[in-house]
Amino acid sequence: SRISINIELVRNVLNSLHLLSAGKEYQGINQFISNTQAKLNKKILGDNDIIMHGLHYAVFPEKYFLNFQEYIDALKSEDSYLLQERLFHAYDRISSYKVNIISDNPVTITREDQERILSKKKYYFEYLRKCFSDENLDYSIEEKAYDYLVKPDEMKNFFVSHFQYMWDNHLKEEFEKKIPILENATKEFNKINFAKLGAFEIVKKVTGHDIEAEWAEKEWELEWIEKSNQVVFVPSIHMGPYIGRSLRSDAIYIFFTPRPTEAISFSSPDLTRTDISVRLNTLSDDTRLKILKIIGEEHEMSSKQIMDTLDLCQSAASRHLKQLSATGYLNERRQHSAKIYSLNEGFLTKTFSAVSDYLLKENK
Repeated sequence: SRISINIELVRNVLNSLHLLSAGKEYQGINQFISNTQAKLNKKILGDNDIIMHGLHYAVFPEKYFLNFQEYIDALKSEDSYLLQERLFHAYDRISSYKVNIISDNPVTITREDQERILSKKKYYFEYLRKCFSDENLDYSIEEKAYDYLVKPDEMKNFFVSHFQYMWDNHLKEEFEKKIPILENATKEFNKINFAKLGAFEIVKKVTGHDIEAEWAEKEWELEWIEKSNQVVFVPSIHMGPYIGRSLRSDAIYIFFTPRPTEAISFSSPDLTRTDISVRLNTLSDDTRLKILKIIGEEHEMSSKQIMDTLDLCQSAASRHLKQLSATGYLNERRQHSAKIYSLNEGFLTKTFSAVSDYLLKENK
């Protein structure tokens, strides 16, 4: 089937490691991620950034593993040069055009191209700029990634050492405790009949996110969802109100927090203290409260109207609206080229009901 919903434990763990390095991108993320970030020293966080931002395509598994330890053990015996090659092939596949350092012609990268690119750091940076936009590149991280990439054996040992430390000391207990929740959710979501639904309707039904609105400026990713041979939904225990994605070969993996819906019922705990904290944290900013207030008064507003009413610049408005939508306080739809927002009244009611129940239960 083109659509599947799987736990994908190894990819799930790697996604959580990615979230540890993406704090600025995901404001109000899961409390476990925030707490773990606070526990890690600067070196471990820096190593995680190098792997998950600069080298992550080299470590993404190409086959299924029963658990993360099995994956680490397999990584120990992996050919170091294959890891290097895997990164280049991934860049070659997902870049908007395929290119090497020698020619601007759209050709598939060869081993000779790889050797040329890695012969000098400036060639590698040149190659990255042809694959990705500058805004998606952190050259301080890419420079350190390059230093490992040109020494494949050291790079492999770096991966194994970091993953083993993070698994043993921070992630193993957390995942073993939460796996039953993910198994239960996966079982129920797989009962859905997606036959008559379009790609974006399926994403909304599973994740609750309208990606046509949320990813409107990322047309190539939307096209990937429509045309890829496989769309794999991966329930995550750490995504919070956000969704994540990872592109691999002819498949896209979408990470989401599983929640019961009108169509799906599964055993899920009431909002936890962490869930409540994330939701209330979103309301801790005065500008976000003002946005909710004026939208409530007007019923619906475009992002341009919100910017004009509150005198916000585009970047500030976009940041606040993204967090309010991702957390669940706002519904979002597209009208021509504009994004239109309205209050998610059901979410508001459930949130404050959960807060009341939590505080009353705590006081009994």
